[in-house]
Amino acid sequence: MPRESTLRYLIAGGIGGIFTVVTGHPLDTVKVLMQTRPDHYKGTWDAIKKIVAQEGSSSLYKGVMAPLVTVVPIFAIGFLGYGYGKDLVAEPDQETLTASQILFAGLISGACTTIATVPAERIKCLLQLQTNRSVYNGFMDCGIKLWKEGGIRNLYIGTCATFLRDVPSTGLYFCSYEEIMRSLTHESDNVTWQPLLAGGCAGVVNWIVSMPFDTLKSKLQTSTLGDYPRGMRSVYPVITKRDGFAGLYRGITPVLIRAFPANAACLWGYEICMSLLDKYASWI
Repeated sequence: MPRESTLRYLIAGGIGGIFTVVTGHPLDTVKVLMQTRPDHYKGTWDAIKKIVAQEGSSSLYKGVMAPLVTVVPIFAIGFLGYGYGKDLVAEPDQETLTASQILFAGLISGACTTIATVPAERIKCLLQLQTNRSVYNGFMDCGIKLWKEGGIRNLYIGTCATFLRDVPSTGLYFCSYEEIMRSLTHESDNVTWQPLLAGGCAGVVNWIVSMPFDTLKSKLQTSTLGDYPRGMRSVYPVITKRDGFAGLYRGITPVLIRAFPANAACLWGYEICMSLLDKYASWI
């Protein structure tokens, strides 16, 4: 991949990530609390009412600094990995990739982001869980305390669950997005509303696939070092003992409500940024 394409993927991917966080973080907070405190809430709306009543509406943005600080590099790496993946599977002079090629490129993207995603989500989940800054005084304070308590291992709790969540779901995410875009867009069309619809649908597909591993990840990442010594093998029976396999989909309602607008915003921002770079910064 030429350097110019690399820089474009980094810029547009970072912009798409910011759009995602700003749009979707409140419902992400609801999702994490429902996953980790199943006895506290009867459902999505009950969780929202209780969170807002107890801590105010701004509490829905608890932990937002963690994804905001890390989202630009994570999404930039993700879209860059996707770009490299497409270059890797494309035949010489092939202009349109097949669905299986796009799926493989998406798998590469998901694998590329895991290293950066795990510590960021560990911090985010802990900040979302606490009330009134009782333990951690923000993003940096949380990261430093986790490091002091258990070193890098403490920051990387939930790595396997994150990898199993992100790799297949990201592959299907990009594959479904590209296929929907193809069905909506012709060569003569201006790309305006299409990324919103395609991105929203792709986000829903992503979360239906990834939700069980995300629930395992959230439970692990809101625990202390040593609580689940065998990782997913320790936490899986804890979750399923109460609600069966359905327990792995706890919080799916706020996830799906969030998935459409957040991912629509992400891929719309990505496509618009790419168009603006083509128009005003063709030298990049």
